[in-house]
Amino acid sequence: MKRNLAKGLIFIVLTIFLTGCCCGGGKETVVVTPEAATPEGGGGATAGQQLQDLKAAQDQGAITDEEFEKSKEKVLKAQ
Repeated sequence: MKRNLAKGLIFIVLTIFLTGCCCGGGKETVVVTPEAATPEGGGGATAGQQLQDLKAAQDQGAITDEEFEKSKEKVLKAQ
């Protein structure tokens, strides 16, 4: 009985530990959309900075290739 209880507690502790390591505590990813980064939106980022931010978001998997291309077009058209 005590052996099963100990195994159960170990299982629960390991589950909580691994869940915390795998599912939380990571870096936050902030995606800057062209609309939010324009001077009218208060962001004030240059087109170059917006493109760098978009590329970083794409490289990190925060946005898809399609989303990157659409956003890049918006940034370049705003020039």
